[in-house]
Amino acid sequence: MAGLEQYIPPNLRRPIRDIGNLGYSLLDNVVGIDDGYDSAGERLGRQVRDDPFGMAKAMGGGLLSGAANAVMNPIDTVKDVASGIGQSYSRASRGADSYLPEGVDLASATVDQMRAANDAYLADVVGVAGVVPAARAATGAARMASNIDTGALAADTIGLGRAIGSGDLGLIGEVLQQSGEAQGLSADIPRIPVRGYDPQTISLLESNFGLRDEAGRANPDALRALASQFDAFGNRISNIQPDKKTGLTYKHPASNVRMSTPIEQQVVSSISRGEANPRMATALKEGEGLIAALGDRVVADRNILGYSGQTLMDPQQMFGGTGYLRDSVNDRIWASDEAFTSPLLKSLNRASDEGLDPRMIYTSMGAQSSDFATNGLIRDFVRNVDVDPNLRQVLADKLRKSKDFTDKDFPFDDLISGGGSRRNRTGLLDGVDEYIGKMNGSQRRAIWQAMDSAPFRDAGIPIGEMRLAQTDPDLMYANPLDTGLNLGRPDLSEGLSQTSMHPVYPTSIMGAYDGSLPVQVPAAITFRDFFNQRRGLLDGFDETKAASDQRSFQMSHGGIVSEVDGQMVDEVGKFTDYWRAFNE
Repeated sequence: MAGLEQYIPPNLRRPIRDIGNLGYSLLDNVVGIDDGYDSAGERLGRQVRDDPFGMAKAMGGGLLSGAANAVMNPIDTVKDVASGIGQSYSRASRGADSYLPEGVDLASATVDQMRAANDAYLADVVGVAGVVPAARAATGAARMASNIDTGALAADTIGLGRAIGSGDLGLIGEVLQQSGEAQGLSADIPRIPVRGYDPQTISLLESNFGLRDEAGRANPDALRALASQFDAFGNRISNIQPDKKTGLTYKHPASNVRMSTPIEQQVVSSISRGEANPRMATALKEGEGLIAALGDRVVADRNILGYSGQTLMDPQQMFGGTGYLRDSVNDRIWASDEAFTSPLLKSLNRASDEGLDPRMIYTSMGAQSSDFATNGLIRDFVRNVDVDPNLRQVLADKLRKSKDFTDKDFPFDDLISGGGSRRNRTGLLDGVDEYIGKMNGSQRRAIWQAMDSAPFRDAGIPIGEMRLAQTDPDLMYANPLDTGLNLGRPDLSEGLSQTSMHPVYPTSIMGAYDGSLPVQVPAAITFRDFFNQRRGLLDGFDETKAASDQRSFQMSHGGIVSEVDGQMVDEVGKFTDYWRAFNE
């Protein structure tokens, strides 16, 4: 049923994801995530496909175009079916969490309890128990009687239930609008345990839930669990579930859609420039002050010659990313726009003024963070790929609707027409290629994001493969805010440099490469106070949602100084010991 994700309306996908663990289970019901668990939604879909006429009969003939439309086109669900589940909606409108056993809430529920709750919820919402015998067992989940906060469900989800309950097809059509294009699936990629540890357990620990005891010290079992996720090279092990039929991996957070080429078969042609300092091991020491070099995952010291089966006309020089710290050609440790480098330099100086030994530590951003720094690698590819000219209109429409694309002077007419180029039947960027080259990174990023969708993928523009092609192999499966791949020692005798020797980032901080930790370390350990603050464990701070940790860190990291004290040295040391034990 994985192919049904495109039928989840765009206005429902994110709210469902935002519910968290419960949302994953609900999405499993709607989409049929291939995770080995046979949810009620998957059973419904299977029976619809296997016996559409039998299902139509069982449902009282309540479908306009056969029973398959109940799954494939819920807009066409007629009043007879809708009104028949009105009573079920009166229960379902309280929220999916109301189906958890009495005394169990979202925070304490197990995965099995959440799955059972959502099976029961779906049974009520779509009347599964009345038409699919195989799904009736789902209704056996314990239910709470009343006083349930409907805030756990998105407003559109409530609206859908209300429309179904009343038989209002107009409202159903408004809520369940034709989805068309599948949206980003990176947050919903099916995961598998690594070394026996459930991905959800790891995610909670990395968000500082259950990581520390009442005294604020990391639990040994929690450290051991976190350390289990890294291989012998100190890099994170993939927990992405491969395709069950092929055993190959088509999904990755670097892509908003399923990639055409599995990761295992993606080939990047590149050569090293020989400019990187050799990696050397280091350790954290008491009295140091860590400042996060929050950066993209772009590889350094490489010239990319081609990827995805195509040789680039113009090989692209890659400078990092994290590898910038190890560049032997310059005497700098970080480069970015001044809006980022200036606060970092101030924090380095503040650490020094407070008697700490300032040290910059690379901290990973997300898998698509390279979009800001990307230019030629994509442009050189898409300008030479044969595409349907109609895709120019599609791209223009996406950009006009994008809240991230704010260029009011963009020549949309030239994009749509191809600018009168003789090549306007082939080159997607004909007419605007030169203009895009002069844009800032934020505007270009919005364009690459708009292309990261099924129509462009199917036209031969592999945005996901491109992102992976330029990703540092050590960061292929890194989680956001993994730290320690490279560290730098600043030269505070120098101010902010207005040169960088980097083609994208204009300003830089002077200094030298200062080693790499043996294994990458989750930021909940190296930036302990930040995560304790986010979880409300420090006096004067209220608990905040883990979902916004990355954004909060990104917005404030320039002002964060994390003091390396005895506790941090001890916790990082134990984490490293556990990691070594797993990889002996």
